[in-house]
Amino acid sequence: MRRSVVSAAITAAGALALVGPAVAEWSALQQLREGLSRCPGTQDDACGGLARADVDVGGLRMWHAWREHAGLRLEAERVTIIGGADGIAVDAHGVQLSRATNAAPVTSPKSDTPASEADAPQAPRRRSLQTHGIPVHLQVHGDIEWSRGGITVTASQPWVRLDGHGGAEAHFTPTVRGRGLQAHGETEWDARALDGDPRHWQARGRVALASGPSVPAALTLSPEHVDLQLDDGDGGQLIVHAPLPRGARSAPPSVEVIASRFSLSALGGLGARTLARWGSDLQQATLDGTITFEGAIDAGTVGLEHVVLDGLVVDHPKLARDAVHFDALNIDGHASWNGPHLDGELVLGHRGAAASMTANFGPRALDLEALLAPLPCADLVGAFPDAMAEMVAGTRLTGQIEGRAQLHVDREALAQARALDRRPSDAPAPGSLDVEFPFLERCTVIADDPRLDLPALSGPYRHNFVDDRGQARTRVMAPGAPGYVSLTTVPRLSRAFITLEDRRFWSHDGFDREQIVNAFWHNLVKGRVSRGASTISQQATRNLWLGVDRSWARKLQEALLTARLESSTNKSRIMELYLNVIELGPGTHGVDEAAQLYFGKPARALTPLQAVHIAALAPAPRRFAAEFADGRVDAEWLDMLRAAVRRMYRAGFISRAQMLAGQREDLGLLDRR
Repeated sequence: MRRSVVSAAITAAGALALVGPAVAEWSALQQLREGLSRCPGTQDDACGGLARADVDVGGLRMWHAWREHAGLRLEAERVTIIGGADGIAVDAHGVQLSRATNAAPVTSPKSDTPASEADAPQAPRRRSLQTHGIPVHLQVHGDIEWSRGGITVTASQPWVRLDGHGGAEAHFTPTVRGRGLQAHGETEWDARALDGDPRHWQARGRVALASGPSVPAALTLSPEHVDLQLDDGDGGQLIVHAPLPRGARSAPPSVEVIASRFSLSALGGLGARTLARWGSDLQQATLDGTITFEGAIDAGTVGLEHVVLDGLVVDHPKLARDAVHFDALNIDGHASWNGPHLDGELVLGHRGAAASMTANFGPRALDLEALLAPLPCADLVGAFPDAMAEMVAGTRLTGQIEGRAQLHVDREALAQARALDRRPSDAPAPGSLDVEFPFLERCTVIADDPRLDLPALSGPYRHNFVDDRGQARTRVMAPGAPGYVSLTTVPRLSRAFITLEDRRFWSHDGFDREQIVNAFWHNLVKGRVSRGASTISQQATRNLWLGVDRSWARKLQEALLTARLESSTNKSRIMELYLNVIELGPGTHGVDEAAQLYFGKPARALTPLQAVHIAALAPAPRRFAAEFADGRVDAEWLDMLRAAVRRMYRAGFISRAQMLAGQREDLGLLDRR
């Protein structure tokens, strides 16, 4: 009789074998029974780690069997082994897989060993699934779970078959969950040991990621690495390659993701929660390139090399009024972090334009630098998707443009400013902001978009717009037209708007750079956008051609169109157009309609205090109209209006008598309830 031993063992990561060295002869059960009788009721390693066992003609039953191997603790509540003419059948119940508690530490090489030899990889010891011709079938009842790093892998109802000659196969249904990851096998997976080596397995099946579609997948396991390959069903592939750590000297954990025209719809909702908040649609998007991760949460790196995201669609009101369809987005970059420190660079390219951003975050400061690579001015406009350039898409430009922006934030100064909950206008900014974008100096417009009729603004201009009720309306911008006021008839109103909205109106080129910087720091300290920096020219542009949406696309178009308005139209005409198109309440456009609505008089008859009230409605006309519907204002609002009247006097816009009257008189708002 050949000597053999039956032992309970569980192999991890998909093999799930609960039988170690094979049984050559059935009489080995008796041999095992005799060995167990020497140390009953113990969990000593010499006894195979068995708390209790029973052998009868039906086979061997073991309770609370466990074994530690290769850093894993393998447990089973009950194991039944039954032999017969067709081989050995093993049933395991209550199997658990966890990290070993007494795994042998990795020892350093002896001092006399050359460093090159100590660090050289050792040839792995080959193990065999040879069972001396006896087939073995293992069936695990229930699930096996393995958790690490917040991710849990579950294999449901797995079974393993050894053919007795080194061949092995396994079947299981996998589920992976944790850290936003959710994947489950749509069908039972087939796994086979490669060349009879229990350290190398390959499994194939179908998997659905985060409620996505079922796609073909292949998983390859070895002591050195794990590879997962997904096929999107349309010729695209995604390969995830993860080397496995080997001892204390191993490199930090790393993952490499290689995509080849892979359809992102195959990933389901994986990692898309942030994108979903922006209305992103990945159903038609594909991914190319390589993404690498190395390290852990507290320290590591990530890299993007030749990544191309093609066909992304974003439908969000902050980006544009309509859904934005991107062409191929080229993405390269890298980032590294170590505790509170983060350094990185990101390069984005779209339709021939490329911009880069470098960032350095630390406990004391935040530094950002954005660079627009030199390119023709025409390509700058063409780089924006159609939904972001609707009113400027037909603009033809000449010249060359580049840009740069640098931001430095002192974290301690920012914290102090936030603790005060305000930043006085004369207080120093908690950092510095420097922007260079010489569009007006470098780019020349040779033809406007056909929808932009600038010459018409100098005459009786027909302004077509949609009001807040969705009704199409037309207003003629010319003296004598209904509701129209000439600038010369409402000097107080124009000066009230300049006082509250744009005190440098007569001198700037359409953009007040100082106010842009001040608004940026104010909003950063507040932690939200509560102050704007739009000039009267920008507001006139928005009301004439772009509507009321506050998207980034509108801001980009507004900048170009404001430059065109300033270069083609004199300041007085811009102010006059502004006063006649501005929205100042629900369905109320122009200062004359507003004067009639709120005070029951024409705009030319408003007092300085009333003119300031009309101008103060501009930032939020609908909200203020509802707030003051009963004709009453609080003391804080009235104090703000009277302070504005005093500023008008100091600027020389009104007389001293008018200023004093404004400090005493009643506002005279109508009750519109």
